[in-house]
Amino acid sequence: MKKLLVYILILVFNFNQISYSSTIISKKYISTFLKDCRQISDFTSYQKCFYNNLLNEKPDLILFNRIKNKKESDLINLLEISEIINFTLQQEFISNEKALNEWFKIVNSDYKKKSKKTNDLDKIINNSSCINYDNFEKFIKCFYTEYRNLDIYKSSDIITKRRIETIMLNSLNLQDGNLVILLDKENLFEKTFDPNDGFEYFFTTMNGFGKDFYNKRKLDIDYKKIITFIVIAVIVALVAKKLLAKNSFNFTSNSSSASSASSGSSGSSAASKNYLYKNLPKSHILQKPWFRYGLRLRGF
Repeated sequence: MKKLLVYILILVFNFNQISYSSTIISKKYISTFLKDCRQISDFTSYQKCFYNNLLNEKPDLILFNRIKNKKESDLINLLEISEIINFTLQQEFISNEKALNEWFKIVNSDYKKKSKKTNDLDKIINNSSCINYDNFEKFIKCFYTEYRNLDIYKSSDIITKRRIETIMLNSLNLQDGNLVILLDKENLFEKTFDPNDGFEYFFTTMNGFGKDFYNKRKLDIDYKKIITFIVIAVIVALVAKKLLAKNSFNFTSNSSSASSASSGSSGSSAASKNYLYKNLPKSHILQKPWFRYGLRLRGF
C-alpha cells in the first residue's frame, strides 16, 4: 500500500512539473493556428497568416473581442504580441530576421508557474551587454531584444509577456528623432521629450508603470513579475547611464560598508542595503515604494 501511495505521489509530482513547464507553441490550441504559417519567412506575412487563421475559426474573438475562456485569452494576447513585433518591424526598429528570431524565442519559451528566485542581481547586470551603451538609442535597441532572455520574462505566462511587450514598445518611441509628449492622467500636457532625453523618458515611463502595477499588485499575482521586470530594466539602464555602480546590489549579510549608488565608483560590495539609499533624494527612482518592494519581492 505504501509503495502504491509513493508511486501515485511521484506521478502527481511529475504531472505538475509537466503542466507548469511547457512551451507556448507546444499547446495544441495555439499550434493549430500557427502550423500552416511555419514555412513563411516574411514576418508580416506570418503575422497575417496567424491573424487570418484566428479570424476564420474564431470571428467573435477577433472582431468583437469576446473572450470565452483562458485559451482564447492566451490566443488574443499572443496575437497582440505578434502585432507589437510587426509594428516594430514596420517602424524599422528591427529587421525581418530579428522579428522572426524574437517571435520564435517567445513561442518556444517555457512557461513555469514560478520563476527562479535569486538574490544575484549582480550576475544579471554583468550578463547584460546593454550596460556598455550610454547612448539611449543604442541601449534601447540592445535591451529590446535582450530582455526576452531574462528568466522573469521566459517564465511568465502569455498575458504577462504581452504586458511586458507593451511596456517595452513605449520605450522605443524616442527613436529616429521622434518627439514624445507625456500627458498626465487627465490627458493634460505634462512634459515633452526629445531624443536627447531618452534615459529620462525611460525612467519616467518605467516609474509610471512600476507605480501603476504596484498599486494593483493584489489584483493579479503576475503583476509581481512585471514589477520585478521593471526593477531589472531600471537598474540595467542606470548602470548603462553610469548613474549606478555595477556592484551596487552585490550585498552580503555580514557587511559594514558599500559603494554609493550615486558615485558610480565600484567601492566595496559588502554593505547593508540601507547605505544604497542613504544619500538619495526621495524623488529618486530607487526610493520609490514600488522599486523597494520589487527588491524585497525577489530577495535582492
